[in-house]
Amino acid sequence: MPHHPLSRSTRTLDMAQLAQLGDALGGTGAPRLTAGDLGVDPRHAPGSAVLGRVWWEGSPEFPYIYGDFSAGGGGPERVPLHTENLLKISHALGLHHRWGV
Repeated sequence: MPHHPLSRSTRTLDMAQLAQLGDALGGTGAPRLTAGDLGVDPRHAPGSAVLGRVWWEGSPEFPYIYGDFSAGGGGPERVPLHTENLLKISHALGLHHRWGV
């Protein structure tokens, strides 16, 4: 993840939640989450592509959140994630996050 100085207006809740998603995705017994399961636009990744990690770029005050999805042995596809996708990821991982608040 990029390192930027954080201001008082930083969306620290989002940053903390993203870190929790990353930890849960890499944990033992993490569920296999596909683009189809998460409602990702099929123009960005095929429904069978598996989520490998979540990350952000840009200013921490208004981050752009992405997921890396892989399908069929190819390299990961960078896919923009939106509130509805993040809610589904959190739910699937048993986390109680609030996104888009």
